[in-house]
Amino acid sequence: METLAESTFKKLSELAYALTGINVSSEKKGLIEHKLRKVLRECQLSSFEELYEKMIADGDKYLVQTFIDRVSTNFTYFFREPDHYEALSRDILPSLTKSLLQDNDYLRIWSAGCSSGEEPYTIAMVIHDTITNHKTHLTYKILATDISERMLKKAIKGEYPYDDLKNVSKYWKEKYFKKTEDGYLHINHVVKDNIVFRKLNLKNKHFPFKRKFHIIFCRNVLIYFDRPTRINILHNLQKHLQIGGYLFLGHSEFDSYLYNYFTKAGRSIYKKHREEKYE
Repeated sequence: METLAESTFKKLSELAYALTGINVSSEKKGLIEHKLRKVLRECQLSSFEELYEKMIADGDKYLVQTFIDRVSTNFTYFFREPDHYEALSRDILPSLTKSLLQDNDYLRIWSAGCSSGEEPYTIAMVIHDTITNHKTHLTYKILATDISERMLKKAIKGEYPYDDLKNVSKYWKEKYFKKTEDGYLHINHVVKDNIVFRKLNLKNKHFPFKRKFHIIFCRNVLIYFDRPTRINILHNLQKHLQIGGYLFLGHSEFDSYLYNYFTKAGRSIYKKHREEKYE
């Protein structure tokens, strides 16, 4: 069985960075080799070097997307970092609702790096539950984006093995999921219909958004990028967030860049307090 040579790994990691901005360190060589070995089998390729050459020389779009799907990290689960959802329901939604209703506006949320959909579906459940409990007429839409087409297909389907929700309380499962005949849990349309899934690369310089968001979730995503790429992503996030809007990052994610535009509003929660000045 062929092993992934250091020279080929270097070329593949450089390609991953060029395509996605993801920094694939040498410590992840074994993991990447394991993931890409599956690609070799699926695409009937004889070596890692052939995989690289087909992507570069032939420009094989299917192979490039498959490569992106494999090198991107997709670990996620429902109600990850639960204190964020508690803050969303208890503090942030009530603070935004009054002005939104006064302006006859709707709540706009972006889940950036949504993977297989657990985060945006959790956000939708929490929002719907809060709106119902407070008997308000607030409407909302969630844009959920990811670079992986494979993960987006799973997210759009909205079906999860029962074990994936073993740590989710009976309340949420009974209210927002329906059990299928084959033992999967299917997300309820009352929340699913408020989410739009789209492919988007956070490394892009410009995002095609017409209106700014009130809330952006970009959690446990920035840790996979080097600092220059993180700064560019944070810059774009703040550009597309309204003044007074909230940015949620992962618990282990912080950058001093945030002080330029945000004040801290909770653990890894930041409230935008000023706009960028253009010369």
